Amino acid sequence: MKTGILREGWSARVDEYPVGAGFSADDSQAFVLDASGALTAFDARSGAVRWRVGGQPGAAGVALAVGRNRLATSAQDGSVFVRELERGGLVSTYADARGGGAWVEHLAWSRDGRSLAATVGRRVCVWSEDGSAWYTPEHGSTVGGLAVTEPGHLVSACASRILCWTVGTNEPTRTIEFAGAPAALVVSLSGIIACSSHDRSIRFWRPGASHESLMSGYANKPTALDFDASSALLATSGGETITVWSFTGNGPEGTRPGQLSLHALPVTALRFSHRDRTLASGGRDGGVVVWRLAADGTGTTAGTALAHGPVTVLAWRADDRALLATDAEGGVTVWRVAA
Repeated sequence: MKTGILREGWSARVDEYPVGAGFSADDSQAFVLDASGALTAFDARSGAVRWRVGGQPGAAGVALAVGRNRLATSAQDGSVFVRELERGGLVSTYADARGGGAWVEHLAWSRDGRSLAATVGRRVCVWSEDGSAWYTPEHGSTVGGLAVTEPGHLVSACASRILCWTVGTNEPTRTIEFAGAPAALVVSLSGIIACSSHDRSIRFWRPGASHESLMSGYANKPTALDFDASSALLATSGGETITVWSFTGNGPEGTRPGQLSLHALPVTALRFSHRDRTLASGGRDGGVVVWRLAADGTGTTAGTALAHGPVTVLAWRADDRALLATDAEGGVTVWRVAA
């Protein structure tokens, strides 16, 4: 079933639980990584399989990051595989040179595509195009969040601390102390840091500001967070209802957030489109909803559809004219998005 701006597209399946998905920058391919470590590339418009690479023995898939001209996947054995987009050929294989053998749970490309950041246990590693590696000092606990803000700069989160780094230095440029363990970390294009915690709250810090703003009262731990392209809206999960905080004017402190209610079960994925205040949400109920939001975070439903099972990942095509959803049953669905 589909209504509104979501139109017939294509569907496919992968063999295992999908853990990552995304589109190439030129809109030609869609990529899905499953829990076995297998990576499948689909034609973005027809759904035909262009190529598929099986997982390495004992290297279950963990994370996928699609860059400008490369994509990277990580595995539970600590390996990171970098491939070219056209045929999936292996370009580089990285491993934790410090010998920790920790899972690489988070991956992020720099915006220029020339370096790749990864969490490796209690450190963050950044690999450059020439294969050289830079490590942060050890964090106080396992790194639970990672964001690359611009080439040469990143933000990491561990229990009770958020750290800002300039690649190549041994001391953080900014340290933020907070009470809690990170569940999800995002940084807006304007530099606002938002971090959800296992205590069912969200904190955020503006650039240069030392004080935190605390948003609490969520029914569940907020695991899905996303800023819109203007850095004015922050969409958050935490139950069946999506809470949207507006950073316009004096907000969000002391203001009432937008509340988007349609899902019957908790929201599992959120993703803003690349160009405007259009938000896609996916839930444990298998529902996929597209919302049109106002500047204050309120919104209306623009389209609805059903995936084959609980939604695991959402991704917009670079031109925002297609929306991809993966689900816990191994389903991959792409809908065309009407103007």
